[in-house]
Amino acid sequence: MLKMNRKTKSSHCFDFALNMVTMDEINELHLHRVYKLDSSVCKSKANKNCGQNMRCLNGLGERPWLSSADNSSNTANDSHLGRRVDGSFVGLKNLGATCYVNCLLQVWFHNPIFRSMIYRWKPEEDPEENELDTNSVGFPEEVFVPKTCIGKLQLIFALMQFGVRSSVDPKPIIKCLELDEKTHIQTKVYKLDASVCKSKANKNCGQNMRCLNGLGERPWLSSADNSSNTANDSHLGRRVDGSFVGLKNLGATCYVNCLLQVWFHNPIFRSMIYRWKPEEDPEENELDPNSIDFSEEVFVPKTCIGKLQLIFALMQFGVRSSVDPKPIIKCLELDENRQQDAHEFSNLFFSLIERKLKFQTNPNVAKVIQSQYCGKFAYITRCLTCEDMSSRESQFYELDLNIKGCKDLYDSLGDYLKVESLEGMNQYYCGSCGQKRNASRYIKLRKLPPVLNIQLLRFVFDPHIKKLNSIIRFPDILDAKPFIDSADGLDPRETTYHLSAVLIHRGPSAHSGHYIAHIKDQNTGFWYKFNDEKVEQIEGKKLKLDSDEVNDENSDTNGNVLIKNDRKGCHQSNNAYMLVYKNEIQTNTDLANNYSDWGLPQYLMDFIEKDNKSFEESIAEQMKLKEEEMCSYIERKTEINHIYEQLTADGDKPYEFISKKWLIHWLSAKPLEQIKPIDNTDLLCIHRKLNFKSLSSIKCISKSGADLLYEKYGGGPILRSNSLCIACVAKQVEVIKTKTKIEEDIKTITSQLKYTPNLEEECYWVGKESLKSWKQIKLKSIEYKNPEVNDNSDTSVEVIESNDIDFEISCLNDDIICKHGKLTPDENKRRLVSVLVWETLKCHFPNAQQYTQKSTFCEECLSYNKAFESFKTQHKEMAMNQKLILPNLLAERHRLVWDDLNPTARYYALSRKFLTSWKRFIKDDLGITNNMGEDYDIIDPSKYDPPEVIENSGLLCAHQMFLYPTNKTEIVGNDCKFVILPKDEWESLIAFYSNDFEIQFLVLLNENNDKFIESIPSFCDSCFQSLILEEERERLTYNNQFIYVRKVEKNESNSDDSHDKQEINSDGYHEKMNGKKFKKEDTKHAFIGNGENNTFQGLRRSSRRRKNKNEKEIKVSSTNTLLDLKIQIMNIFRVAPYDQNLSLNDKPLDANNKTLAELHVEPYSIITLTV
Repeated sequence: MLKMNRKTKSSHCFDFALNMVTMDEINELHLHRVYKLDSSVCKSKANKNCGQNMRCLNGLGERPWLSSADNSSNTANDSHLGRRVDGSFVGLKNLGATCYVNCLLQVWFHNPIFRSMIYRWKPEEDPEENELDTNSVGFPEEVFVPKTCIGKLQLIFALMQFGVRSSVDPKPIIKCLELDEKTHIQTKVYKLDASVCKSKANKNCGQNMRCLNGLGERPWLSSADNSSNTANDSHLGRRVDGSFVGLKNLGATCYVNCLLQVWFHNPIFRSMIYRWKPEEDPEENELDPNSIDFSEEVFVPKTCIGKLQLIFALMQFGVRSSVDPKPIIKCLELDENRQQDAHEFSNLFFSLIERKLKFQTNPNVAKVIQSQYCGKFAYITRCLTCEDMSSRESQFYELDLNIKGCKDLYDSLGDYLKVESLEGMNQYYCGSCGQKRNASRYIKLRKLPPVLNIQLLRFVFDPHIKKLNSIIRFPDILDAKPFIDSADGLDPRETTYHLSAVLIHRGPSAHSGHYIAHIKDQNTGFWYKFNDEKVEQIEGKKLKLDSDEVNDENSDTNGNVLIKNDRKGCHQSNNAYMLVYKNEIQTNTDLANNYSDWGLPQYLMDFIEKDNKSFEESIAEQMKLKEEEMCSYIERKTEINHIYEQLTADGDKPYEFISKKWLIHWLSAKPLEQIKPIDNTDLLCIHRKLNFKSLSSIKCISKSGADLLYEKYGGGPILRSNSLCIACVAKQVEVIKTKTKIEEDIKTITSQLKYTPNLEEECYWVGKESLKSWKQIKLKSIEYKNPEVNDNSDTSVEVIESNDIDFEISCLNDDIICKHGKLTPDENKRRLVSVLVWETLKCHFPNAQQYTQKSTFCEECLSYNKAFESFKTQHKEMAMNQKLILPNLLAERHRLVWDDLNPTARYYALSRKFLTSWKRFIKDDLGITNNMGEDYDIIDPSKYDPPEVIENSGLLCAHQMFLYPTNKTEIVGNDCKFVILPKDEWESLIAFYSNDFEIQFLVLLNENNDKFIESIPSFCDSCFQSLILEEERERLTYNNQFIYVRKVEKNESNSDDSHDKQEINSDGYHEKMNGKKFKKEDTKHAFIGNGENNTFQGLRRSSRRRKNKNEKEIKVSSTNTLLDLKIQIMNIFRVAPYDQNLSLNDKPLDANNKTLAELHVEPYSIITLTV
């Protein structure tokens, strides 16, 4: 019968022909239908064979033989291939890149006179031919062949004219002239045929080695004298007389800089800061008033108020154009690279300053925060039934005004003071009425401070923090009288406020973006824009906000459109963050700009003078350095102009190769910078020649220019025109050809592997992994063929990357050779392939081990596997026997707890370590599969060995006493150290295994007839306490582990979810998820022995932990401090560290400097964040 090698449509023939007959009814007709013998002869004229029609004989290669044309002449002419046709000229063979030689030889050959003279050349008259001896040329040899180039030319001309070949090989003259047959290929590979780049753009052509543009040469080649720029640099950093100074941004400290500028421009506040005395500050003098020594050269305070004093003094009396705020940043322990909310920083800093100043004896200094920034308001609550009113006075340092839905500042103030109704669930408890009543609540402003800080609430939680781009209009002059309670008796100057500062925030959130301050100078009335170090005076005396601070084209989040020049004396912005107003009394305050009027202490004046002197010295040093730079610049410019004009390698000039990286270094170096020697080592291949794979890092320059550079700077290696690597080029050509051949062979192999090989024909075994990865193995063999590859040089061939290759397979069929060097018996590692597939693979791997389907397998591996089968059967029987005898121990059902033990019985301890290994043995042997080992082709039987002995010694201390207390040790769950066995289970177990130490538990009764449990051997308390400390130390030593932070509202209950713990109802029942109830006492695992009637197994919890919706996991280490954790929490929950109330197991965590280990925070702990 015909053999079907794969599934085809023939299955449909069977269905059609045989579905209505039985086996006995099959006749010849049915067979004809199955084999399609009823098909008609194919009459198609197409040159294509019908694969499913056995009677179709088209497309089998018959056309040339059946055509009427006589093709016999073609075969006859084949014998003349290579023979010269009479009267025709002959060609010259191209040996790789010798077409230029062939063309010139043809031209010279077709000059009859020149050819005739070449024929008349006599070798005996050529000194080189006869080695300077006219009688040395002997003609009696059978064929004399000249050895000089003119003699080779004579021979080639003779063959071209009188020979019978259709083409002549010019190799004799090529070799004689020592021409490189592959020079043309090298020229193409190294792109030496590229022309000199004539582009005027300041951009380098990376793939053109002759392009020398854009390497940094423009400043040196330009006619302009750039040396003057260096001279002016010496004046940078000096303050212009009468101007304000900026503050350096240390990374993300713009919010600090803006607030420092605002506070500095309050003359009264600044004056009081100057009058702060360090000897009256407990922290400054370390509680000893005499500890401050002003006799030192310069006294520098160490507290934050002292640092503020120094910065204010430098800003006012220093000569620098910008001051470094680093002293106060470090003193406050702020992160320079993390931006904070300016509003929060202002509140914290005012609180800190107020606490520091309270120790000053000067009352004006001690109460400067109160007198300048503190206002008063009252919370009024009025009962609508009895009209009784309650009032609660409070202070404020800034007004937090809502801007959402408000058009201007007056609307925001009205919204702040509006009446709130307390009704329904929010009713107010009235003391007069004695019950909850409807009430109204509102705020009354009792007193406004001289300097009124207004915070515009642009950042809101919804549910995460976001910024409102609402437009807000604010006036130059604010009439606050309508908003103050009982303002009739006040001086009008106290209620009339003038705008003095506007803080702008650019950016999407509170923790990113940039802060800028616009501040009005109180003396001149001019507005200044403070942007860190940059200070600009705004033209005119009116505030003008930038276009990026007033987005005229976009509407705000309320849908309002910004209108330019809304009305006179009013400004608008959708980025304004904080407004500062001063009343008219504060505005008219003025102080002179000298030491005495400001009351500067002597140590402060000494500090300023020293800083100014240090700055002047640095300026003088910079001036000297700039002069040296100027001289060096002129010298370098002359040198570079002289050398650079000779670098271009065009035409037939001799050339060399040099590192592009070094050229950039040479042209980009500053005037006084040391030029390094030329380093071309990165351009070398493994043969120490020019690597064509580094073309983008190579530049081709003229030899004369290269000589000047090497003479001046030295270095190397020198790469001349003969440094091109023929070996690397040939290697790459080999790789390309190999890859092309591989792609062709892949198609052949893939098509052949679709069919099952005919076992009646010869077949070969091939490893499945080899068959899968043979392409990568072959390419890797090419790559690793050269042993000279090192880490400092590039490989000369294409790097092949594959994650699928097993790099232990260095040759085909390595994966089916066992450790004994023979064919593996593992059928999962090999498959049979046809002769065509094997011969195709053999072409790529000639050294591959060859195995036919008749090859014998490794006898040692076969015998070993046979022994293992017997071994496996024995273990399986042993495991099955023990499973039947100890089913409850295997499943850990009905395990005993301490309350289950009876005085009449004896109990034994079994270590959890033994129980785990025993259960693994039982389960593995009963579910074992014959998988091969990873390293060998045989199975490792030790993997399935039963435990040798019951090891209870781990439950004993060094004194051979029991390590765990009875009645207290947890003995349920996978974390317990041992389990309790009744006598029948213990005796069944020791029938199979020996034990190293027997530990018994006895239940005794005291004089009050109460049960207590004793162990044999007895309990060792001292060792147990040491064990607890060691385990706690191990738990609290971890790195990059997760903990969980759960956010809850202040009034929200922090009870765990149902999956964290089970609620116990008042009636003593545990409630399960499915609604069934079990009594509390039933949940004890009170079962003795392994009785079959005891089916209840207690409540079982899932070991998988489910996260709460308000819970986030954070990766920490035990050495992290609590402050580090708070910063991570701030980034996730957007809660500032000082607002975070953290607790662990209802215990507060508040020591910021302590580590998590010191706070007993273990991995996977749940920390509660209350906000």
